[in-house]
Amino acid sequence: METLWQDLRYGVRTFLRQPGFTVTAILALALGIGANTAVFSVVYAVLLKPLPYPKPDALVFIQDTYPAVPSASVSFGKLKALEERTRTLSALGGMSPVGLTLTGSGEPEEVAATRISASFMRAVGVQPLLGRWFSEEEDRPGGPAAIILSHRLWQRRFGGDPRVLNSATEVSGVSRTIVGIMPEEKGYPALTEAWIPLAIAPATSPGGNFLRLIGRMRDGVTVAQVQQELGSISDEFNKQNGLQRDVQVRPLYEAQVSGNRRMLLVLQGTVAFVLLVACANVANLLLARSVTRRRELAIRAAIGAGRARIFRQVLTESLMLSVAGGTVGVLLASWLMRLFLSLSPNLPRVQTIGIDSSILLFTLGVAMFTGILSSTCAGVFAVALLASVVPALRALRVDAMTALRTE
Repeated sequence: METLWQDLRYGVRTFLRQPGFTVTAILALALGIGANTAVFSVVYAVLLKPLPYPKPDALVFIQDTYPAVPSASVSFGKLKALEERTRTLSALGGMSPVGLTLTGSGEPEEVAATRISASFMRAVGVQPLLGRWFSEEEDRPGGPAAIILSHRLWQRRFGGDPRVLNSATEVSGVSRTIVGIMPEEKGYPALTEAWIPLAIAPATSPGGNFLRLIGRMRDGVTVAQVQQELGSISDEFNKQNGLQRDVQVRPLYEAQVSGNRRMLLVLQGTVAFVLLVACANVANLLLARSVTRRRELAIRAAIGAGRARIFRQVLTESLMLSVAGGTVGVLLASWLMRLFLSLSPNLPRVQTIGIDSSILLFTLGVAMFTGILSSTCAGVFAVALLASVVPALRALRVDAMTALRTE
């Protein structure tokens, strides 16, 4: 341990004597590591992290489709037909975005809201943090006016006061009772800040198409079975109403990520290549630096330092450089991540994107067990391996007497 501290102190002094080299190498590594950390945090949240709902694999996304429009909304009449006749789904609900103006408890504020059927959140499977979901009575025309708040809106607008539950607040000119508060980061859709009931009368005609549907499959049921059953119900509904619209069933996860998967993977590959280039550049800098240190290394060898001791000193210095670059890179990643999200505001599950312990542990495991440069700050270990072994091996080839004579 004492020898290690000696190596660390000597490395710090060496870097301070060459500030230009030190800053250049740290910034090169920081840029590569920071970019990989930022992009991987998005890839992890969007593509790898499971949906934050009970049994997420049982959730399906349902929409209409026909030749002219492969992805279309569903009418309220069709929702009721599917809901009444399905046997493969334990719950089915519809949703539609709506803008609301919250005027109670402070200055007027526009909030992004969603109208949902009474069974919608039963399908999603999330229980409110406080209160309850809408009742069937509240989901009928003329029923009690109710609203459920997201955790963000509850904290921002009402200071997280639990006493607001069952109190009334003015929403777009209507007094609505707050019947529930959602858990943090578990609302659906993700950016919704409030939910109100659909409150539509049962339709005898197909009506307008404005709903997207979420269903929960029963245990043991497959997506193909749901597709077959809802397709049959849709065909019957079409005959009754003179329509030619089919129904499409997809896993909810697939529906969320399908439009972004290729773009994110290409971006991840691009920043991984940037990291490789940064490592190669730093390795060249270290190799060039080791040449200028031939006399120093030769003197150390001449007074008794073995090859292993010299190798450890050079390797320790390179590891210090990589750790410093990784630390700066993680700090840089926060800014890069915000920049990326501002350029891609429509990414799903954006509220879960962040640099957390899960990302650091995952990338640390990749770096330690595969030896491949990872795309996050834990990749500093793999960066150090690539950036330091070359100059360390170069140092081992120094012949003390030859170096001293040439100097």
